[in-house]
Amino acid sequence: MNKQGNIRLFFVCIAVAVAIFLFDLTIPLGMAGGVPYVALVLLGMWAPKTAHIFILAGAGTVLTILGYVLSDAGGVPWVVLVNRGMAFFVIWSTAVLVAHRKQRQDALDRSHEELEARVLQRTAALHESEERFRALSDLTEEGVVIHKDGKIVEVNQAFAEMSGYVISELIGMPVLELAAPENRQIAADRITSHAGNAYKGKNIRKDGSQYSIEVKSLPIVYKGLQMLVSRVRDLTEAEEAAAAVRESENRYKNITDNLPVLIAYIDRDQRYRAVNKQYEFWYQRPVSEIVGRRLNEIMLPGSYAQVSASIDRALAGEMVLNEGEGTTPDGFFRNFRLHYIPHRGDDGEVMGIYSLVEDISDIRKVTRELELQSTRLSEAQRIGNIGSWERDFVTGGLYWSEEAYEIFGQSDKTSPGPSQDDFMLLVHENDRAKFLATREAMIEKDAPFSIDHRIRMAARAMLNSSFCRT
Repeated sequence: MNKQGNIRLFFVCIAVAVAIFLFDLTIPLGMAGGVPYVALVLLGMWAPKTAHIFILAGAGTVLTILGYVLSDAGGVPWVVLVNRGMAFFVIWSTAVLVAHRKQRQDALDRSHEELEARVLQRTAALHESEERFRALSDLTEEGVVIHKDGKIVEVNQAFAEMSGYVISELIGMPVLELAAPENRQIAADRITSHAGNAYKGKNIRKDGSQYSIEVKSLPIVYKGLQMLVSRVRDLTEAEEAAAAVRESENRYKNITDNLPVLIAYIDRDQRYRAVNKQYEFWYQRPVSEIVGRRLNEIMLPGSYAQVSASIDRALAGEMVLNEGEGTTPDGFFRNFRLHYIPHRGDDGEVMGIYSLVEDISDIRKVTRELELQSTRLSEAQRIGNIGSWERDFVTGGLYWSEEAYEIFGQSDKTSPGPSQDDFMLLVHENDRAKFLATREAMIEKDAPFSIDHRIRMAARAMLNSSFCRT
């Protein structure tokens, strides 16, 4: 009760006390004139404090005594005293009962106020929690769904966007309606069991298209109720990235497997960590039996002895290019060229080497045949006293055979041959004009020519025939 109400109660109590006192003075002493003061005590129920009840009871007691003293004599004395005693008993019994009830009522009021305060505090906390949930869930790119009894209670913007709905459309929607038909039973089992481990499945967008998701659900208290919160991750980009990686790996594998070279990655322990398909042909075993094995377990002893030093150099950080030859496990004798390239980590340490081995047997065979043909040609020119020379008019490159050096009297056969000007000095002066004219005509017409001319050798002239082809 407020201050104004307390003042009104005070005056009401005075008015009631005066009225009862005057009434007590007007009735004979034999009647229980003090009993009406119980009304004064009952007014204490609205007093601000329990002590006020006993004050009112005390006031009623005093007025009862005054009423006995001031009233006119009369009645049976013992009856008068009994009536006054009964009035005291009623007044104070009522005071005790009213005080007890007021204490109970005050305690109930305090409990009610405390409960209201806790409700308000809890409501504020729930509101704050909901705001915090919305703020945090909107910061993540993953979908967040809170659901109870299979129906959506709250979602974040990320889930709305990945599913193609607006948030208001999702609230109240059954969770299983968003799951692809083939995944609904799994999703239902997860919801029922409250399983906390993640699982993958398919969801349906508003437009009917499906997308891959990963879901993990956990129990949560939300708005004062036990619910489930689910984290939903859209796997579309991850699956596309994984598919792109697989495609790239397959493309790389197809390229490396079809190149006519051996490609491998070798770690610091000299173990094959990756090899291409060509290894199967050389070593007569599947790739799965090569990867993880050491080089000396796969290669023949003689071949490994040739490459071991090069491998050590590459693992020490040196880029190595080397050639060797030997018999491989498939029984073929091969000439091969080795490329070892160190693989360094972020700290600069060598983690392994990239290996590329070429079969150059055909190249070596052709080279040997060319060398043999060159030897035979030189021998034929020596026997026939025929020399040959070549000049590239674009690059200026010049080649003379050994017999050409002999014919022209050039003793230094290691020199590249005379320059054009020096060569013209070797041509007889009377034949130079004809030689130059014939050569220019050959260049202009892009056709071979043949000319007889003389050359000068140690103060004597000698007839020479030149045949040139562009």
